[in-house]
Amino acid sequence: MAEMVASALVQEGVSGVLSLAVSNREDKASQGHLMKRLEMAQSELEFALERSSKMPITDVSLLQRRMMLKCAFKECTIVLNKHKLLGDEEVEQRAVGVSSSLLSWKIMRAVQSFSSPKKDQLTRFEVERFEWSVEKAHGFVRDVESGCSLLTLYRCRLQLAKLN
Repeated sequence: MAEMVASALVQEGVSGVLSLAVSNREDKASQGHLMKRLEMAQSELEFALERSSKMPITDVSLLQRRMMLKCAFKECTIVLNKHKLLGDEEVEQRAVGVSSSLLSWKIMRAVQSFSSPKKDQLTRFEVERFEWSVEKAHGFVRDVESGCSLLTLYRCRLQLAKLN
């Protein structure tokens, strides 16, 4: 009877560690995809800010929207750098842990994941918030371009063509 209980406990423990390892691998892939989406959002926000800085903006509401986009860009950059730094630290920790037993390392990570929430991971909602800002940035650039007179817009496009 005691052997059956011990066997069941060991089986449950191994099963838990293996399922955790598989879910961690899926989380890593998901985190990589979220990081790429966040990098693209940052790039799009930067493009909108650069594009609008080369055009005359005379409406106060457009200036306010530009300031909001600047804040979103800065916040996106901070979030992206934070998560890149966390990813680099995790890679270093893995390199240091190679000398120790792989099984003991996985058990330690399993215990840590149960005891502490994954608060340092990038969430889909964070990325979607910045992607929403990108949608608004595209509209902002369109509004800035349409707010320019045709002559001013023509001059702006000539200047952009000279820069490229």
